[in-house]
Amino acid sequence: MPVPAVRLVSGVELPCLAFGTGTALYNSSAAKQVEQALNAGFRFIDSAEVYANEDSAGEGIESFLKSSGLKRDDIYVLTKVGKDGMKDLQHAIKVELQKLKVEQLDSYLLHFPPRGKDGLPSNVDAWKELEKIKKAGLTKSIGVSNWLASDIQQLLDAGLSVPDINQIEFHPYVYSHPEYVKLLALQKKHNITTMTYSALAPFYKNVLPEDGPLHKALTSVASANAKRTTANVLLRWALQRSEGIITTTTSKESRAKEYLDQLDSNNDAELELSEQELKQIDEAGKEHGPEKFYLANLLQV
Repeated sequence: MPVPAVRLVSGVELPCLAFGTGTALYNSSAAKQVEQALNAGFRFIDSAEVYANEDSAGEGIESFLKSSGLKRDDIYVLTKVGKDGMKDLQHAIKVELQKLKVEQLDSYLLHFPPRGKDGLPSNVDAWKELEKIKKAGLTKSIGVSNWLASDIQQLLDAGLSVPDINQIEFHPYVYSHPEYVKLLALQKKHNITTMTYSALAPFYKNVLPEDGPLHKALTSVASANAKRTTANVLLRWALQRSEGIITTTTSKESRAKEYLDQLDSNNDAELELSEQELKQIDEAGKEHGPEKFYLANLLQV
């Protein structure tokens, strides 16, 4: 089942479902899981310097390409540069290419806004370095992660290019946060693609009490037909509300296929959420109140 594609503002196309090598795979070998995800049908690998497993992710990609007969261009490879790499981005990109065993990235992202703090460059200076990296042909596209509207606005004010992607934590508990409202509006205006992570955080962070508003809303929406579960309803909500890319990590091939099924147009009649259902989940998240699980400090500019 081919995964639907998203076209970035730069013209690059990529699948709207990515396999992430963070969270459960943080600081551990990702080779087996990456190869397993690719065998299940994923064609987009999302990595990062801070995950401390780019070497093994690269091994998984290399092994899959050898066994499948597919070409490098058949897989989308994205990685994010962290605090260490931001100190010398021209050196960092070469290290990450070597680790991932590729000659060119499909996307290279700044993992968080450096903001000129702790010896790091300003947002504008860091972005200028990424523009140089793209111009040198080391990546097809460039983007950011965990940036707010005010961070992106600095690039616009400096007359720089617009990020292709902003990868952000995305679930009903953050969707109504004032900073997210501003951010999503800015991204829509400038055609910046939203790439999400932790869409299922309310489940695995154990903040989904049965008597809570979100659990009740998900259960109600899932009961509409037998193909729905509370988890895939939440995943579908993230897909439709972000209008972008979903990132997920799973070590189970059956679960990987379940995620891919979310994007199968043959399942739209059962899985696609109505605007009323989307709003029901929106309101439940708002009633719960804002809760961000990762890098919450970045909301304080």
